[in-house]
Amino acid sequence: QLHSLQPSTDSNQDSKVCVVAITNCEWTLTPAVLRRFERNIYIGLPDVGDRRILFKHFMGDTRHNLTEADYVRLAEMSNDFSGSDISSMMQDV
Repeated sequence: QLHSLQPSTDSNQDSKVCVVAITNCEWTLTPAVLRRFERNIYIGLPDVGDRRILFKHFMGDTRHNLTEADYVRLAEMSNDFSGSDISSMMQDV
């Protein structure tokens, strides 16, 4: 709960709290919520090379006849896919 991030009147001032929050939909957060976080770090979507690696990783030990060229083509066709999107897609294989 975000209200617990407000400064406390608790006498134990030595305690520290680190909050890490992740969202794929930052635009849905209100400015009031965003103000409560000291720092925002943007991590972009994987590039074509990273997507190729992700496809290979999520394929794992599954038997297949994909070539390196197939992985490159999958990576090129999956522009704007997140790592989670690729993982979900590969689970359906």
